[in-house]
Amino acid sequence: MSSLPYNSFNYNRGSVAYAGQFYRSFYSETGSPWYEANSTQVSMPNHRCSTGPYGTSSSNSGGNRWETNVGSSWNDVGFEVVCYLKIKNQLDDGHIGLKHGGPNHTPPCDYQYNGSCCCWWDGGMRNYGTSYLEIERPHPHNYNRSYFSSMGRKIDNGSMLGVRWSLKKLSAYHTRRLRFWVDTSGGRNYKWRKMYDYTDSGGKMPQSYAITSNQNIEMRISDVTCHDIDMLYGPYAKRMA
Repeated sequence: MSSLPYNSFNYNRGSVAYAGQFYRSFYSETGSPWYEANSTQVSMPNHRCSTGPYGTSSSNSGGNRWETNVGSSWNDVGFEVVCYLKIKNQLDDGHIGLKHGGPNHTPPCDYQYNGSCCCWWDGGMRNYGTSYLEIERPHPHNYNRSYFSSMGRKIDNGSMLGVRWSLKKLSAYHTRRLRFWVDTSGGRNYKWRKMYDYTDSGGKMPQSYAITSNQNIEMRISDVTCHDIDMLYGPYAKRMA
């Protein structure tokens, strides 16, 4: 594959410039929906279908959500989440994100910080194609964001898009490895490109935080109506053995 010109894709939304040499290096770990998850698989049903395109929160403001709750065995090693979808007409501030590593966002929840439910890693893709990772601590305060690679297109260009997240427990104290891939091949071909690979030993989430026994895994798609989202596969969550 020939290199793309430096900064070939820049949607003027503060995105990281996209270099062709990075594009080639991310073609790996392909051929399957899952990277290393090989145990229990569960569906993530749609719990919020937005009738309006603006914002992230209420049911009429673009805050579409798919989620599931899992027990303590999912914290022993880790898990992955996969889906394939098509999106159109998403506003420029929109995103696809996964909130993972924490309890329900509202009481009853397993852990609270400063009087609110806590805590989650929030990672995924902004509308203009750049991947990000941040934390929410506590609900609803998101911060400590980092931007990583761009997939070289907008989320809502109408083509099929695959997304895959991984949260893995490492042997070091309260250390997690967080990864995110996309498949922009135009089909469910499992041609994954890694967008970020981040080991968190306190650089984002305080190392004192222990993932809760009961976790809420929640995928959010903002700033678009649910009628402009075509969910083609999943989302599914699968535990690592």
